[in-house]
Amino acid sequence: MTDTHATVEAIAALREDPALFVETVLQATPQKWQRKALDAIAQNDRVAIKSGHGVGKTAFESWVVLWWLMTHYPCKVAVTANSAHQLSDVLWTEIDRWARNMPTAFKDLLEFKSDKISLKGATDSFAVARTSRRENPESLAGFHSPHMLFVVEEASGVPNVIFETASGALSTPGAKIIMCGNPTRSDGYFYDAFHNDRDKWHCITVSCEEGEYVDPKFIDEMAQKYGAESNVFKVRVLGEFPTQSADVL
Repeated sequence: MTDTHATVEAIAALREDPALFVETVLQATPQKWQRKALDAIAQNDRVAIKSGHGVGKTAFESWVVLWWLMTHYPCKVAVTANSAHQLSDVLWTEIDRWARNMPTAFKDLLEFKSDKISLKGATDSFAVARTSRRENPESLAGFHSPHMLFVVEEASGVPNVIFETASGALSTPGAKIIMCGNPTRSDGYFYDAFHNDRDKWHCITVSCEEGEYVDPKFIDEMAQKYGAESNVFKVRVLGEFPTQSADVL
Protein backbone atom coordinates (compact mmCIF):
# COMPACT_ATOMS: atom_id res chain seq x y z
CA MET A 1 0.00 0.00 0.00
CA THR A 2 1.38 3.45 -0.96
CA ASP A 3 1.68 6.32 1.49
CA THR A 4 -1.09 8.14 -0.41
CA HIS A 5 -3.50 5.21 -0.06
CA ALA A 6 -2.69 4.93 3.64
CA THR A 7 -3.40 8.64 4.10
CA VAL A 8 -6.74 8.39 2.29
CA GLU A 9 -7.81 5.46 4.48
CA ALA A 10 -6.76 7.29 7.63
CA ILE A 11 -8.77 10.36 6.62
CA ALA A 12 -11.86 8.21 5.97
CA ALA A 13 -11.55 6.64 9.43
CA LEU A 14 -11.32 10.06 11.11
CA ARG A 15 -14.24 11.64 9.28
CA GLU A 16 -16.86 10.62 11.83
CA ASP A 17 -14.70 11.18 14.90
CA PRO A 18 -13.32 14.73 15.28
CA ALA A 19 -12.02 13.99 18.78
CA LEU A 20 -9.90 11.17 17.39
CA PHE A 21 -8.66 13.53 14.66
CA VAL A 22 -7.59 16.06 17.27
CA GLU A 23 -5.74 13.46 19.33
CA THR A 24 -4.01 11.56 16.53
CA VAL A 25 -3.49 14.15 13.79
CA LEU A 26 -3.16 17.40 15.74
CA GLN A 27 -1.54 15.69 18.73
CA ALA A 28 -3.71 17.58 21.22
CA THR A 29 -5.61 16.42 24.29
CA PRO A 30 -9.10 17.96 24.41
CA GLN A 31 -10.47 19.21 27.69
CA LYS A 32 -13.64 17.49 28.89
CA TRP A 33 -15.91 20.24 27.53
CA GLN A 34 -14.01 20.32 24.22
CA ARG A 35 -14.48 16.59 23.75
CA LYS A 36 -18.23 16.97 24.34
CA ALA A 37 -18.32 19.84 21.85
CA LEU A 38 -16.40 17.84 19.24
CA ASP A 39 -18.89 15.00 19.61
CA ALA A 40 -21.72 17.54 19.34
CA ILE A 41 -20.59 18.97 15.99
CA ALA A 42 -20.20 15.45 14.61
CA GLN A 43 -23.79 14.65 15.56
CA ASN A 44 -25.55 18.02 15.10
CA ASP A 45 -25.77 20.62 12.34
CA ARG A 46 -26.06 23.65 14.64
CA VAL A 47 -23.90 24.06 17.73
CA ALA A 48 -23.77 27.21 19.90
CA ILE A 49 -21.17 27.57 22.66
CA LYS A 50 -21.15 30.41 25.19
CA SER A 51 -18.40 30.62 27.75
CA GLY A 52 -16.23 32.62 30.09
CA HIS A 53 -12.75 33.82 29.17
CA GLY A 54 -9.78 31.58 28.48
CA VAL A 55 -11.51 28.19 28.35
CA GLY A 56 -10.12 27.19 24.94
CA LYS A 57 -12.81 28.21 22.44
CA THR A 58 -10.33 29.36 19.80
CA ALA A 59 -8.38 26.10 19.92
CA PHE A 60 -11.64 24.16 19.60
CA GLU A 61 -12.73 26.19 16.56
CA SER A 62 -9.31 25.70 14.95
CA TRP A 63 -9.53 21.94 15.43
CA VAL A 64 -12.97 21.80 13.83
CA VAL A 65 -11.85 23.81 10.79
CA LEU A 66 -8.89 21.51 10.16
CA TRP A 67 -10.93 18.36 10.82
CA TRP A 68 -13.59 19.42 8.32
CA LEU A 69 -11.09 20.49 5.69
CA MET A 70 -9.05 17.29 5.94
CA THR A 71 -11.88 14.77 6.13
CA HIS A 72 -14.68 16.12 3.89
CA TYR A 73 -14.42 16.44 0.13
CA PRO A 74 -15.42 18.62 -1.55
CA CYS A 75 -15.93 21.15 1.21
CA LYS A 76 -15.95 24.84 2.05
CA VAL A 77 -15.40 26.47 5.42
CA ALA A 78 -16.33 30.09 6.04
CA VAL A 79 -14.69 31.43 9.19
CA THR A 80 -15.88 34.79 10.44
CA ALA A 81 -15.69 37.23 13.34
CA ASN A 82 -16.84 40.78 13.93
CA SER A 83 -13.35 42.29 13.77
CA ALA A 84 -10.28 41.78 11.60
CA HIS A 85 -8.12 41.52 14.72
CA GLN A 86 -10.17 38.68 16.21
CA LEU A 87 -10.25 36.86 12.89
CA SER A 88 -6.70 37.33 11.59
CA ASP A 89 -4.59 37.80 14.69
CA VAL A 90 -6.40 35.36 16.96
CA LEU A 91 -8.41 32.65 15.20
CA TRP A 92 -6.51 32.36 11.89
CA THR A 93 -3.19 32.36 13.75
CA GLU A 94 -4.47 29.55 15.98
CA ILE A 95 -5.52 27.50 12.95
CA ASP A 96 -2.04 27.90 11.48
CA ARG A 97 -0.47 26.88 14.79
CA TRP A 98 -2.37 23.61 15.00
CA ALA A 99 -1.90 22.87 11.31
CA ARG A 100 1.84 22.82 11.91
CA ASN A 101 1.28 19.94 14.36
CA MET A 102 -0.07 17.66 11.65
CA PRO A 103 2.06 14.87 10.21
CA THR A 104 3.83 15.77 6.97
CA ALA A 105 1.54 13.54 4.91
CA PHE A 106 -1.47 15.59 6.05
CA LYS A 107 0.20 18.99 6.05
CA ASP A 108 1.47 18.52 2.49
CA LEU A 109 -2.13 18.26 1.27
CA LEU A 110 -2.80 21.91 2.17
CA GLU A 111 -1.74 25.28 0.78
CA PHE A 112 -1.70 28.18 3.25
CA LYS A 113 -2.34 31.86 2.51
CA SER A 114 -3.04 34.83 4.78
CA ASP A 115 -6.83 34.45 4.53
CA LYS A 116 -7.29 31.07 2.85
CA ILE A 117 -6.32 27.43 3.31
CA SER A 118 -6.85 25.26 0.23
CA LEU A 119 -6.65 21.58 -0.53
CA LYS A 120 -3.90 21.31 -3.13
CA GLY A 121 -5.15 20.54 -6.62
CA ALA A 122 -8.79 21.15 -5.67
CA THR A 123 -10.55 24.43 -6.45
CA ASP A 124 -13.67 23.35 -4.57
CA SER A 125 -12.20 22.63 -1.11
CA PHE A 126 -10.95 25.45 1.07
CA ALA A 127 -11.39 27.50 4.25
CA VAL A 128 -11.58 31.29 4.05
CA ALA A 129 -11.56 34.12 6.58
CA ARG A 130 -14.23 36.82 6.20
CA THR A 131 -14.78 39.72 8.58
CA SER A 132 -18.48 40.30 9.35
CA ARG A 133 -19.56 43.93 9.41
CA ARG A 134 -23.06 45.37 9.26
CA GLU A 135 -22.12 47.50 6.25
CA ASN A 136 -20.74 44.46 4.40
CA PRO A 137 -23.30 41.67 4.84
CA GLU A 138 -22.41 40.05 1.52
CA SER A 139 -19.11 38.83 3.00
CA LEU A 140 -20.76 35.49 3.77
CA ALA A 141 -23.01 35.33 0.72
CA GLY A 142 -22.67 32.80 -2.08
CA PHE A 143 -21.05 29.92 -0.22
CA HIS A 144 -22.35 26.54 -1.33
CA SER A 145 -20.83 23.08 -1.10
CA PRO A 146 -21.92 19.48 -0.51
CA HIS A 147 -20.03 19.85 2.79
CA MET A 148 -20.47 23.41 4.09
CA LEU A 149 -19.25 24.62 7.48
CA PHE A 150 -19.61 28.05 9.07
CA VAL A 151 -17.51 28.96 12.13
CA VAL A 152 -18.53 32.18 13.88
CA GLU A 153 -16.11 33.59 16.46
CA GLU A 154 -17.37 36.02 19.15
CA ALA A 155 -20.86 35.48 17.80
CA SER A 156 -22.53 37.98 20.17
CA GLY A 157 -20.85 40.78 18.25
CA VAL A 158 -21.83 39.59 14.76
CA PRO A 159 -24.84 41.56 13.39
CA ASN A 160 -28.05 39.70 12.66
CA VAL A 161 -27.92 40.72 8.99
CA ILE A 162 -24.78 38.59 8.57
CA PHE A 163 -26.59 35.47 9.76
CA GLU A 164 -29.53 36.31 7.50
CA THR A 165 -27.18 36.53 4.52
CA ALA A 166 -25.52 33.22 5.38
CA SER A 167 -28.82 31.40 5.83
CA GLY A 168 -28.95 30.50 2.14
CA ALA A 169 -25.87 28.29 2.44
CA LEU A 170 -27.24 26.69 5.60
CA SER A 171 -30.20 25.41 3.58
CA THR A 172 -27.88 22.86 1.94
CA PRO A 173 -28.43 19.37 3.43
CA GLY A 174 -25.66 18.54 5.88
CA ALA A 175 -24.42 22.12 6.23
CA LYS A 176 -23.13 22.87 9.72
CA ILE A 177 -22.57 26.01 11.78
CA ILE A 178 -20.71 26.61 15.02
CA MET A 179 -21.19 29.81 16.99
CA CYS A 180 -18.83 30.54 19.88
CA GLY A 181 -18.28 33.53 22.14
CA ASN A 182 -18.68 35.34 25.39
CA PRO A 183 -22.40 36.06 25.77
CA THR A 184 -22.05 39.85 25.89
CA ARG A 185 -25.50 40.80 24.55
CA SER A 186 -28.92 39.78 25.77
CA ASP A 187 -30.38 40.01 22.27
CA GLY A 188 -29.49 39.02 18.73
CA TYR A 189 -28.99 35.78 16.82
CA PHE A 190 -26.53 34.26 19.30
CA TYR A 191 -28.84 35.00 22.23
CA ASP A 192 -31.83 33.54 20.40
CA ALA A 193 -29.97 30.25 19.86
CA PHE A 194 -30.05 29.74 23.64
CA HIS A 195 -33.59 31.04 24.11
CA ASN A 196 -36.20 31.61 21.38
CA ASP A 197 -34.62 29.14 18.92
CA ARG A 198 -33.16 26.64 21.35
CA ASP A 199 -35.00 23.74 19.74
CA LYS A 200 -32.89 24.29 16.59
CA TRP A 201 -29.50 24.31 18.32
CA HIS A 202 -27.28 22.06 20.40
CA CYS A 203 -26.31 24.52 23.13
CA ILE A 204 -23.26 24.31 25.41
CA THR A 205 -22.26 26.61 28.29
CA VAL A 206 -18.69 26.56 29.62
CA SER A 207 -17.77 28.48 32.77
CA CYS A 208 -14.21 29.38 33.65
CA GLU A 209 -14.36 26.75 36.39
CA GLU A 210 -14.70 24.11 33.65
CA GLY A 211 -11.69 25.46 31.76
CA GLU A 212 -8.78 23.29 32.82
CA TYR A 213 -6.24 26.01 32.05
CA VAL A 214 -8.02 28.99 33.61
CA ASP A 215 -6.11 30.36 36.60
CA PRO A 216 -8.39 30.28 39.69
CA LYS A 217 -6.92 33.67 40.61
CA PHE A 218 -8.67 35.16 37.58
CA ILE A 219 -12.04 33.99 38.90
CA ASP A 220 -11.33 35.33 42.39
CA GLU A 221 -10.11 38.68 41.07
CA MET A 222 -13.16 39.11 38.84
CA ALA A 223 -15.45 38.33 41.78
CA GLN A 224 -13.65 40.81 44.04
CA LYS A 225 -13.52 43.56 41.44
CA TYR A 226 -17.01 43.33 39.97
CA GLY A 227 -18.98 41.15 42.38
CA ALA A 228 -20.13 37.59 41.86
CA GLU A 229 -23.65 38.83 41.03
CA SER A 230 -22.54 41.40 38.45
CA ASN A 231 -23.17 41.14 34.74
CA VAL A 232 -19.44 41.32 34.09
CA PHE A 233 -18.86 38.22 36.24
CA LYS A 234 -21.79 36.43 34.60
CA VAL A 235 -20.44 37.08 31.09
CA ARG A 236 -16.67 36.83 31.57
CA VAL A 237 -16.55 34.02 34.14
CA LEU A 238 -19.81 32.05 34.18
CA GLY A 239 -20.50 32.27 30.46
CA GLU A 240 -24.04 33.48 31.08
CA PHE A 241 -25.93 36.23 29.31
CA PRO A 242 -26.24 39.55 31.18
CA THR A 243 -29.56 40.60 32.62
CA GLN A 244 -29.07 43.71 30.49
CA SER A 245 -26.47 44.63 27.90
CA ALA A 246 -25.69 48.20 28.93
CA ASP A 247 -23.15 47.64 31.72
CA VAL A 248 -21.18 44.91 29.90
CA LEU A 249 -19.63 47.04 27.17
